[in-house]
Amino acid sequence: MPMLLQGDAAEWWSGVKGRAKTFKDVIKMLREAFAPPKPAWRIYAELFELKQGKNEPTDTFIRKKRTLFAQLAEVPTESSQIDMVFGMLHPQIRERVFSHKVKTFEELLADAREAELTISEHVAVNTKQLESGPQGVLKRCSFCGKKGHTAESCVKKQNVVEDVNSNV
Repeated sequence: MPMLLQGDAAEWWSGVKGRAKTFKDVIKMLREAFAPPKPAWRIYAELFELKQGKNEPTDTFIRKKRTLFAQLAEVPTESSQIDMVFGMLHPQIRERVFSHKVKTFEELLADAREAELTISEHVAVNTKQLESGPQGVLKRCSFCGKKGHTAESCVKKQNVVEDVNSNV
């Protein structure tokens, strides 16, 4: 062990090497000394601390939450985990995924991916409509700034152009 450990770990080992009988004991003692398990209340606090962000992929969000569940000494059932995670999903995902139909994380992920695709298609269509100008919205002239016409058909612009041409 002295060849494997450095710094604080090497110092620690020199003080406890007499207590270790097997390699499993060494691993257990190392974990207790340098990576003590978090108490369940702290894990639950981290678990419920953050909800899914608007641009955070559901895969990533669920993976982080499942990692926290794995750290618990008494891991809740998968259905309980799904219920907890479902409540923290983004509302746009929750309204498209039916929690009563989801029995496994794989089903939840598949439904959430489909919902994300639907949302992204919807956003793309809305963006395209905004770029082309939504129906019912009057266009604004870039020359005079008034609504209802464009610079190409602006009477003021035509008058200015005619004045400039007549003065030349």
